[in-house]
Amino acid sequence: TNCGGFAFGINGCREIQQSLGCIFPPVEDDILYVAFYNAGVRVFDLSGELMGDLRKQGREIAWFIPNDGNGYTANAPFTWGAQLHKGHIFFSDWNSGLWSAKLEPEKPKETQIQSK
Repeated sequence: TNCGGFAFGINGCREIQQSLGCIFPPVEDDILYVAFYNAGVRVFDLSGELMGDLRKQGREIAWFIPNDGNGYTANAPFTWGAQLHKGHIFFSDWNSGLWSAKLEPEKPKETQIQSK
């Protein structure tokens, strides 16, 4: 497990907690929401069989790094404590305060909406 390069394997949430220092990351509907200090908030699909490094398996479905030029230390994210509430992911950043994000499905760019 290498936290510095943000490569990690997973054997349940226990390995994430031990290797990256996050405490009780929330899981809802087989989706893991976790804050990784300078790597921001990451969202992973945990459905099916887990076989090592989630990123190498293509299970990372979203990420957000809160860069803020007006933060205590500008553009230096230090996120922790991701929590879910009513469809939002709330997390705090030591340099820039409380943030809220929402995971929404991506709409393909070439999609044409047809009405009847």
